[in-house]
Amino acid sequence: MNIQSIDFQPLFQWINETLGTNDIPFSVNLSGRRPSIVSPNLVEYSGVFKACYSIVTVDFFNFNSNETGEIWATIYLNYEHKTRGSNGSQIGTCWYNPVDGWTFENVK
Repeated sequence: MNIQSIDFQPLFQWINETLGTNDIPFSVNLSGRRPSIVSPNLVEYSGVFKACYSIVTVDFFNFNSNETGEIWATIYLNYEHKTRGSNGSQIGTCWYNPVDGWTFENVK
């Protein structure tokens, strides 16, 4: 199975539900060494941290796939501080297989 044929919309819906946002337009960039989530700057959704952060985005931190089309990935909220430096926090883990589709687990 080719990764380009996977429907990532359930992942984007889960990200929006997890973050409490409404229909933020995410996409997946499949070029390069590993896929990445294309995310708009979410700083306006960062509440009290808006004063500290200049950029807040969502991306894969770990991404693994195999020849049968199965995926395992961790999803991270990445942020850059206004003064300097950056960091991130895991918001969940996702799995995909061609038979069962997507499974998500929020960080507890």
